[in-house]
Amino acid sequence: MKRREFLAGVAAAGAGAMFTGSLAAQGQGRGGRGGGRGGGNAPERPVPADIKNTRGIDVHHHYAPPLWLKVLAEQKALNVGPWMGWTPAKAVEAMDRAGVQKSYSSITVPGIYFAEGFGNQQAPPGAKFKNDVPAMARDANDFGAKMKQDFPGRFGIWASIPLPDVDASLKEITYALDTLKLDGIGTLTSIGTKYMGDKSFEPVWAELNRRNAIVYTHPGASPCCLYALPGVGPTTLEYSHDTARTIVSWINSGCADRYPNIKWIFSHGGGSIWSARYIGGEIGTDPKALPGKQTRLISHLKKYYYDTAATSNFMQVNNLKTIVGLSQFVLGSDNPYGEPLTYLLDLRELQASGVITEQERKGVERENAARLLASAGQRT
Repeated sequence: MKRREFLAGVAAAGAGAMFTGSLAAQGQGRGGRGGGRGGGNAPERPVPADIKNTRGIDVHHHYAPPLWLKVLAEQKALNVGPWMGWTPAKAVEAMDRAGVQKSYSSITVPGIYFAEGFGNQQAPPGAKFKNDVPAMARDANDFGAKMKQDFPGRFGIWASIPLPDVDASLKEITYALDTLKLDGIGTLTSIGTKYMGDKSFEPVWAELNRRNAIVYTHPGASPCCLYALPGVGPTTLEYSHDTARTIVSWINSGCADRYPNIKWIFSHGGGSIWSARYIGGEIGTDPKALPGKQTRLISHLKKYYYDTAATSNFMQVNNLKTIVGLSQFVLGSDNPYGEPLTYLLDLRELQASGVITEQERKGVERENAARLLASAGQRT
């Protein structure tokens, strides 16, 4: 059997075995990600003929390693819908519909550490259990490496690391980046109750700073706040807030100053950070004066990258354009929860309505991510 056939078979067969009867048990009402527009089928909008020439780079894309699927399904904590019948080949089909050349993929919420509670809405309230976190990271990274091999040039992988175990994380960084040649690190915004600026994580950041690495983050919901409002899932508020919390943690802890070579990508346009009091006083009242402001906080925020997932509306895009500039805005589809074509068409509509220029659109689609990757010594 060819490697590509094996890879697709593992995902499809493994998922199929676990999904039997589980849709009814878990319920799609609890499982929805609510990540903005997209998911499932391509939108019914006119598709410009030249969209397939975009050569887009999608930095917010997900895959499902076998052990991750198995463990979450056993705990009745898997968002079944997006992963039913998923294969890397199907992901490539979605990319091709949108003209996406390459997707940088990672595992998504609830990550791989479950001892302090789940950061997603599929698990029963209060669910937590101990699992072999290093084994799950290794399985994810090996599976991602096979995806890269079997679909040359189509996937990059943000490697998983088994935080909060710092020693195991350092070992996995060496294995993932040096042996497997993966492309950067992917992590949730919070690991249990700890955020990225937590002092215990600093040996990991020191190593990634030394490597000039890219770190992509995806929000979850911290155990504090997963069910803070009855009947309100974490996608409604908490994912946005958790992204803001980890940005504040990173800057306020001093890590942003100590580890300036780490290149951060924050999902969903940076979440709710732009509406927070944290930066309100620094923005001021004159939008014309903002580009010249060089406060410590704004200077850090202008260095980071923010993706389009759940953010392709004119208000959030205008916020990003005003505060950090669209040179820091990159394509993210959240596939398979979102459809890449949705976001490519949204960007065309934002251009047509005058929110962004053609040059800015092309930057978001490809050029900004290509520049980021080149700064980390990677080829696109």
